[in-house]
Amino acid sequence: MSAVAPPPSASGSTRLQLGPTAGQDQPAPADSRPPSARGGFRPDIEGLRALAVLSVMAYHAGLPGITGGFTGVDVFFVLSGFLITSHLLKEIATTGTVSLPTFYARRARRLLPAATLVLLVTALGSWLLLPVTRFKEIAGDIAASAVYLVNWRLAGRTTDYLAEDSVASPVQHYWSLAVEEQFYVVWPLLLLVVALVVRRTRLPLLPVATVGLLLIAVPSLVWSVVHTADAPEPAYFVTTTRLWELAIGGLVACAGRLWERLSPRSATALVVLGLAGLAASFVLVGPSTPWPGIAAAAPTLATAAALVGGVRARGPVSTLLGSAPMVWVGGLSYSLYLWHWPLVVFTDQGIFDERAPLWATCAAVLAAFPLAWAGHHLVENPLRFSPRLRPTGRSLGMAAALAVIGLGSAGMLWRAVPHVPTAQVTGPGAESPGSPSPGGESAGTAGGPSDSPAEEDEASPAGGTDSAAGPGEESSSAPPEPRYGAAALLPADLPLDEITADVQPVLTEEALPRAPQTLTPSPTEATTDLPLTKEPGCIMPVNGEKLRECEFGDPDGKRTMVVTGDSKIDQWMPLIDRWAAANDHRVVTYLKSACPWNDVLQAEDDERWAECHSWGQKVSRRIERLQPDVLVTSSLMPGTGSDGTEKMIRGYRNNWEPLVEAGTKVVVVDDTPGPTGDPVYECVAEQLDSVDECDWEADRARGTDVLKASVEAVPGTRFLTLNDFICPEDRCRAVIGDVLTYRQGSHLTNTFVETVEPIFTARLEAALEEAP
Repeated sequence: MSAVAPPPSASGSTRLQLGPTAGQDQPAPADSRPPSARGGFRPDIEGLRALAVLSVMAYHAGLPGITGGFTGVDVFFVLSGFLITSHLLKEIATTGTVSLPTFYARRARRLLPAATLVLLVTALGSWLLLPVTRFKEIAGDIAASAVYLVNWRLAGRTTDYLAEDSVASPVQHYWSLAVEEQFYVVWPLLLLVVALVVRRTRLPLLPVATVGLLLIAVPSLVWSVVHTADAPEPAYFVTTTRLWELAIGGLVACAGRLWERLSPRSATALVVLGLAGLAASFVLVGPSTPWPGIAAAAPTLATAAALVGGVRARGPVSTLLGSAPMVWVGGLSYSLYLWHWPLVVFTDQGIFDERAPLWATCAAVLAAFPLAWAGHHLVENPLRFSPRLRPTGRSLGMAAALAVIGLGSAGMLWRAVPHVPTAQVTGPGAESPGSPSPGGESAGTAGGPSDSPAEEDEASPAGGTDSAAGPGEESSSAPPEPRYGAAALLPADLPLDEITADVQPVLTEEALPRAPQTLTPSPTEATTDLPLTKEPGCIMPVNGEKLRECEFGDPDGKRTMVVTGDSKIDQWMPLIDRWAAANDHRVVTYLKSACPWNDVLQAEDDERWAECHSWGQKVSRRIERLQPDVLVTSSLMPGTGSDGTEKMIRGYRNNWEPLVEAGTKVVVVDDTPGPTGDPVYECVAEQLDSVDECDWEADRARGTDVLKASVEAVPGTRFLTLNDFICPEDRCRAVIGDVLTYRQGSHLTNTFVETVEPIFTARLEAALEEAP
């Protein structure tokens, strides 16, 4: 299942009202009204809606071959732009203005009842079926969906490229509704300005409206191409990259007089070409296609072609598009999409521990039909057509009430998040005390060497601060503060500034409690306990080949250290940064998620590695120019295929040997092992009284064998591992020293990483001393 859940729009009925609006005795002159505003019910539009929603549902069910089913959302955008523009142009033509309260009241009656109902059911389903560690994030998604801002929230979340086990939100599909609602805010205001211009200048309505649409479409299309190339994941969700698709539909409405002149044969040809273009998009586009960008022009223009030809088209294709079954599905398309995605998510993430089988996801999608039908007839239509809600004020009041209900459902789920006491895991190098913040700041370090004499006087070893001795008391009478995380595995009588590279963990009951009194970070916050480089965005996403260079350490350092690789080296960046700052090293980073700096595998194995390989070549050229004193790298990639390991070793050797020969010290940091089952934080959240149930027998990390063999193949490189303090006595621990070790997949919480600092520092310095 794609992590991106493209939903349909809900632009309202395809029935365009005939004649003057209420209160008007005469219709406007025929030449001032767009033909699209003079038409009646168009079954072909319902058929296009049916095609769009069925393609999206098939894609989410995982049906083979429908790799581009998510492009159905582009179809809905065009249809929405066409219908809304047609309605608004008719209103201007007949009244000379746009009534914003009336417009928003209609939108509220059409969209909010079903959307709020699904939000309520989704909150309940999440509480019943999903892990408690998901509640907080989903509650935030529901709240953002209730106010139609969730697309921006999702765009921000897509920067979390380190999330091995990240999963889709059950309300992720509300992003397109948010895009449309934001369009509905901008477009009526712009058409109101158009109406004023027309009234004062007596210019024709349709050309002025066309210019207004072009002012939206052209910048949005340009930005869509640029932003998609630069950051495809967030570009998928943001409104600014999608407005041009809605504007295309509006332009079709404005140019209606032109396509009304088409002959039936030409119109039919346009419909056939449009449907062929949509079919090609559904099966030829794939999740790896950068989207929207210029590629989205294919389904967008195909939909526009089908719209243009739809009025006058004849023949079997047109008949099929407007047939009763297609019209029925199209009429339910809004409800179908609202219901089907949470059902797929609950099946995939709640009922099945791993990816649900095809039959189960298909059953989930089919279950959306009776729910959509019931919701449509029992909730949507009664509220939409209620005479009591027809007055604008009452409709807007209903909208406010439904928004409050949606926010309330989010609040109820938020209150169900379990509270876990956390400790003030503070110490030298901590950015801030307390639990990790959603922004990704660490909870602090526990056990790092002090940066100043003042800190050495005030801070206890490995976290916490000693209480000041009272008058007449000896300071030595104060009990020692506990050591947290990996520092708790150090010998109690060993000062932190005397740690050497060969230090070994000492297992005690205090270091490995069965039921810790405090736990930092809380399991519900683990996924936000991120490394230093996260917020600045120094690690590039999986897709794309853009290279970003970031600097850390001492900006005026006399020596240069390059850090490159994937998220497995990125997780150690807080420690590397502080060591470099204290040791006269300027750090330059080149990081890309799920992409090792390796010269062979990507080029020889699979096409999907082409961007990674291109990125790696850029890194190699930068490093060649820099001629660094030190290079630090790591990766989780083990190699694939029968000769994958040999390829990876050869690729690392190709990159490392020239550096070693040029005098660069190359340090390779070991990969960290990962759990074999559910995420560690999910297990711990369910086993707070016996967290050792979440431990597992240690095995080599995915990348360990390749990294060690590559180091052995390149004399002069050095291998650095911390896994003995993550998996002491060959058992990986979910909690060490009251600190949660793992966030997502095989990635460590930043809080735990901070506690490893004295060991990491000692071993890094030893590796650099040993390197030639």
